Amino acid sequence: MSHPRLYVSKSNLPNEDGQLGNLLENVVRNHTFNCCVQVLVPGSHEPQFFEDLITSGSESSFYFLARNCPLSTFISPDFLSETLMKGRFCALSIHSRIDSGDVFALLPSGLLILNVTKDTYEQLGLTGKASSFGKRFQIVIDLTDSKFKPGNKMFDRVSWCFQNPLNGTFDFVLSLTDSETGSSLDLNLPTQISIEKRKIEVEKRMDTDVFVPNFSEGVSNGNSSNRMDVDDDQIRKSNSGGAPALEVSQFALDSFEWLGMVASASPRLNTKRKVDPSIAVYEPPIPSTISSVISIRLKGLISPERIGSIVRMARTEVKQWVAVLVWGVKDSPVSWGTKEHGFLLNGENHYAAVILDESGEVDRSALALVYRCVGEYDQYTV
Repeated sequence: MSHPRLYVSKSNLPNEDGQLGNLLENVVRNHTFNCCVQVLVPGSHEPQFFEDLITSGSESSFYFLARNCPLSTFISPDFLSETLMKGRFCALSIHSRIDSGDVFALLPSGLLILNVTKDTYEQLGLTGKASSFGKRFQIVIDLTDSKFKPGNKMFDRVSWCFQNPLNGTFDFVLSLTDSETGSSLDLNLPTQISIEKRKIEVEKRMDTDVFVPNFSEGVSNGNSSNRMDVDDDQIRKSNSGGAPALEVSQFALDSFEWLGMVASASPRLNTKRKVDPSIAVYEPPIPSTISSVISIRLKGLISPERIGSIVRMARTEVKQWVAVLVWGVKDSPVSWGTKEHGFLLNGENHYAAVILDESGEVDRSALALVYRCVGEYDQYTV
């Protein structure tokens, strides 16, 4: 059995404003099912895009809850020819656990994922692969295959499955996103499906008198090691180096802990809250200062395109540093791309990026610390 893993990468971002570079772009774009995003900035500078996030969260950023939706909806001619081609569509079944029930997902690439129990699999007659996590099976159906249409053997078998063993209705969260702008698009489904448009929830908060890492100094103190993999509390470096690389790794780990404590609004960060060491001990990253942090949290089904847009805005307006934290859906059958995901203890499949402004100029270079966190039951690796 694998262990929980934290992958930490240091990435140089292109000089062009708003560009993320290959690593960060791929991390964001390939992580389909996201339920929460939190953006942190120094309290001394509230960027303009925060207002844009609040406005878009209340007006133009939304997703859908579809109740009593049959699986046959996703192979109907209208859906295949219109909705699937209109933008980047994704869907995920809810109310069923990935370690005990049948879970269904449709990726923006047009791949329909059926992650099912052994009993269900034996009734379907479809070819899949045994799950890496328990007595389950994962079936992948490419809805964009030009041969996938009525009369095709595969299509007819899938259609039969959705009318017989899987003839029930399910609840889904859905989103349709403009691939260019990241804006949410309206969605039309058959009238017998109850569909509800839901706005992305937005919450703003300021934490004052808290420990804040000095990211620029903490990262620049070490050597040029570009990746640090953390497995079972051991730091492993991808290339050889002396003590400075270990220091960077430790600063990166401490900063990741700090990000989590800010996200959970932990009182341990507040310098005015004295806690008995026998109850809780916390040491902030070294180096750190006492300052304030402004954060905005978004909750809902948030598309990779929308997150990409947020990260680009953050990249454009970064002053000193900006952090973007993203939580994946724990019961998703995949994490990044088509990498199989399970639950076991906690279903982790989260990531974060801390973007540092290294020059302070308009046409500037930047550096990013990119974190990817996965639990034991996840095939993702780097």
